[in-house]
Amino acid sequence: MFDIKSEINEIKRRENNVLIFGVSGDADAKSIVTDIVRELIPNYDINNLMVSRLGKPIQSKQGSIKAVPSSYNDAMKMFKGNRILNTIKQFENIYLRSLSTIKQREYYTALKKRIDERYKNGGTNLFIGYRGGVPMILRKK
Repeated sequence: MFDIKSEINEIKRRENNVLIFGVSGDADAKSIVTDIVRELIPNYDINNLMVSRLGKPIQSKQGSIKAVPSSYNDAMKMFKGNRILNTIKQFENIYLRSLSTIKQREYYTALKKRIDERYKNGGTNLFIGYRGGVPMILRKK
């Protein structure tokens, strides 16, 4: 019982967090995130956005940045605009992910293993999709 409550609390705590990958190590984190948010949410007040780089910035490597918008809805707008980023030359190598808990990552990894096993056993047209925010194995039509 305690484990379920702590997992729910952890998910709730992380729901506004947006991880941004593919940013060069020498780039200014705040300015990159500001440009991305202005592209995805044009009327967003940038002062309500917390930004921090994860790990040490290394010039020759790409790093990750954590952005925390003021609301869950703003985070969802950013995730929904993720595909738009790929069409913009400046952001073509940048992608967004949610900050998942350890149990969520373990579940997703187990799903990937199951889908690989099903492909080995002759399964076709399978992919991991989300229904109600929960990843599951689905079949392409």
